[in-house]
Amino acid sequence: MKIPQSDEYWFFLYDLVYVSFEDKTNVLLYNTSNGKRLLNNKKDCIQIVKDIYIPANLGVVKITQQQLTKPEIYSFITQIVEEGFGEIRIIDNLEDKPILLLPILNLQNDIEKMTKDEIDKMNVGSDILNYLSEINIYINNTCFQHCPSCKLSGLQVKSCIKSTAQLNLSPEIIESVLSQIQYSPIKKINILGGNIFLYPYWEKLFFILEKYNFKYNYWINHLNFDPHNPLLSSMDSIHIVISFSLNNKLNELALFAKKRNKITHFHFLIENENHFDGITTIDFDNYSVHPIFNGTNYSFFEKNVFLSEGDLFENVISMRNIFCNQKVNQNYFGFLNIFPNGSVKSSMNTKKIGNIKKDSILNITYSELIKNTSWRSIRNKGRCKHCTYRFICPPPSNYEQIIGKPDLCNIS
Repeated sequence: MKIPQSDEYWFFLYDLVYVSFEDKTNVLLYNTSNGKRLLNNKKDCIQIVKDIYIPANLGVVKITQQQLTKPEIYSFITQIVEEGFGEIRIIDNLEDKPILLLPILNLQNDIEKMTKDEIDKMNVGSDILNYLSEINIYINNTCFQHCPSCKLSGLQVKSCIKSTAQLNLSPEIIESVLSQIQYSPIKKINILGGNIFLYPYWEKLFFILEKYNFKYNYWINHLNFDPHNPLLSSMDSIHIVISFSLNNKLNELALFAKKRNKITHFHFLIENENHFDGITTIDFDNYSVHPIFNGTNYSFFEKNVFLSEGDLFENVISMRNIFCNQKVNQNYFGFLNIFPNGSVKSSMNTKKIGNIKKDSILNITYSELIKNTSWRSIRNKGRCKHCTYRFICPPPSNYEQIIGKPDLCNIS
């Protein structure tokens, strides 16, 4: 492309382009409609893009012929136009300056901007429950299996928990929870524990669950799974966690899933490449793979879990997701974990925010919004703090907390 001769031009970026100045030495342009990206480290080019975002410029800046005589500016602008990031137009004195509405994050109910009184009013009016999306209820913590990574796996992904205390969450407490959230947006309730088949109050619990219009997902470790257990007939959506104490049950599980006319999903917790290879030998229709850090397999995570620049841009990332990453953590936001002793956490690796035996769901949700133990945990620590890609990157997860590293990437 050759820019036509003129003394002055209007220059602007399209509203589907996300702009990042996070590391202060580069500017990143990312087209959220097709995934194209452009990175530039020339000061004059960076300044032109910064000028676009000055409010008084209304998303459009003036470019002069003198500026275009600089090769780096000319190349930058022609590349932007050719690859569909923006436009440059000759100024027509008969037309008004164009105005562009830039994509700027503006949340109506931004917790950071709200006063404590405003949040208090939401709490009283129950609007605060609109932030909830999913609840994990651990009905017990009794299990007699000895999976090597038992404790760590439950802190990284939805899995089992185990304790010598052998506690059970009473059906009455569970009904209290369901009653409080029955008019909230929540539709999904996960029923987990140690070996949930050892929960002693199933008859009463099933009666309670049927009273409320939620989708219930039952999570069972494959070592505790018995396809002939009569409780399974009352469980619609079953999630079987396979923790790779590999045995002859895998073929039996696959056969059970094929014969069953209800949803069965398998979750493989893998710690090395051999575990992954083992999955391909069995015919499973619905399954997910979840890497597990066991304290000794850091190199496995570096090779298979840490993100490269290519991984990051493998799929097109929407403007909505990028903006969400600037304010909330989509791995945790809206989730609550309720444990057999009644304590509640917003994620498995943070401090408790209440106890369901004495605190209402309203007050527990309010506590998380105020304290921010995980819901609004974003990439603002370590290398991430000044990384060009920090809001394009997925938000921090349980992996970072377990490994003790604020970023899981190979991007320099």
